[in-house]
Amino acid sequence: MAMAIDATISDLYGPRGRAVVNSYRRKYTDRSVEKLATEWADSTVKMEQFYHSFPESDRALVSYERLTTNPAATVRALCEQLEMPFEDGMLEYWRHEHHLLYGNAGTRSLIQKYRGQATGYADHAFYAETGLDIQPDFRWRQELDAQQLAEFERVAGERNRPYAFDEDMADLGEPESA
Repeated sequence: MAMAIDATISDLYGPRGRAVVNSYRRKYTDRSVEKLATEWADSTVKMEQFYHSFPESDRALVSYERLTTNPAATVRALCEQLEMPFEDGMLEYWRHEHHLLYGNAGTRSLIQKYRGQATGYADHAFYAETGLDIQPDFRWRQELDAQQLAEFERVAGERNRPYAFDEDMADLGEPESA
């Protein structure tokens, strides 16, 4: 017997290409920025196709910058869009039981830190220094040099442009070209 699932798909967007490539650079030290940027751009196309395969009414976009710099307002707006009540505990997801199959190191590190578990990540020091709160990770701005940024721009800049963050944007609308 098939069961109907009432679901909304969400996509966290932002100038993520450079951040993802920088994160992968730390993880896959043998790969070039060109290769990592190509992989990111290709996977982004697939993700966008999947996201847009859902009816517009079942899609929710969330800005990474907005979520990490103003989590309460962003989660409240998302809850409103999803027509569900906001609860303060949503901002402290690490306090709740999770069955993580996949996720980035930042997300997993907060859960592990709250539980008193070691993270074991290569950039453990970065996560050890952060508190138990949602905050942005803009390390790419310091860690990618001018040549690497130019290489990223050449390979994936066009793909990354729709995700530019507009600080004046007040709603959870979609990026211009996504």
